[in-house]
Amino acid sequence: MKLNGLVQTDDRRALKSITKQLNLDNVCNGKIFGSFAENLSFLLLSLKSGNRNFSKSTIFILDEFDLFCLHHNQTLLYNLFDISQSSQSPICVIGITCRLDVVELLEKRVKSRFSHRQIFLLPESDDIKGRINLFKELLKLPTAQVCKLINKKEK
Repeated sequence: MKLNGLVQTDDRRALKSITKQLNLDNVCNGKIFGSFAENLSFLLLSLKSGNRNFSKSTIFILDEFDLFCLHHNQTLLYNLFDISQSSQSPICVIGITCRLDVVELLEKRVKSRFSHRQIFLLPESDDIKGRINLFKELLKLPTAQVCKLINKKEK
């Protein structure tokens, strides 16, 4: 799932793009939701539904992340961060920006949902394969941690 703050200039446009990329726009048998709240609740319900053992992980890549921080009430960010912390749906939110102070742009309620894990990449390195390998490793959960989570859920 890829969103760009230059293209999705508000939460409504971002939400439409998400539902289109997840192929959820045809799920409702042609029903068109009127309000942003209805669209958002449908998306959240869709992300939370399904069997935990068979659901696929979803990675949200938010390019120009700082522009998403300027959206009114940061509703989309709040809900994406909130879902990513729940064990119901395996999602990961990755924000990409060139601003070092982007965390300061988050509202207090959104910041409380944010994991505060930041990776700073300097522009002088052109090792694309190295960066891709780094991100693959950072997105993996340690095997021991995964086993502990599975055993905890089975009890």
